[in-house]
Amino acid sequence: MAELLDAQSCESWLLEQFHPAGFKCAHCGADVSEARIFRRGQRTRLADYRCKRCARVYNLYSGTIFAHKQMRPQQVVLLLCGIQKDESAATIAHEVGVSWRTVYNLRRKLRTNGSYRMPTNGAAKKNGHGEGA
Repeated sequence: MAELLDAQSCESWLLEQFHPAGFKCAHCGADVSEARIFRRGQRTRLADYRCKRCARVYNLYSGTIFAHKQMRPQQVVLLLCGIQKDESAATIAHEVGVSWRTVYNLRRKLRTNGSYRMPTNGAAKKNGHGEGA
């Protein structure tokens, strides 16, 4: 199911949700313009940036509950939509392609740390996975 979502749209939406004040180095706060693309994750296909100020590496998930999770942006959007719709961990896990334990733990962390707004007309909505879908 994740392969039906547009990767760029999902990444853009996640950027807005995870970094509303702007994408910055998770370690020193330098703007992303002060970094260079260091590599692309093999599994996630996300750009990892190396900060020119502190020389540390960060990406879209740094500083979020998804840090160190090897999930593509499409998987994260599907997972968040499934949690928003209050689907079971097993159902979300099957749709996203992760274990139910991963869904359970991320759902618990989201409830503890607050939640992200679900897409209303962005990445997931146009593919039938937004609110009211």
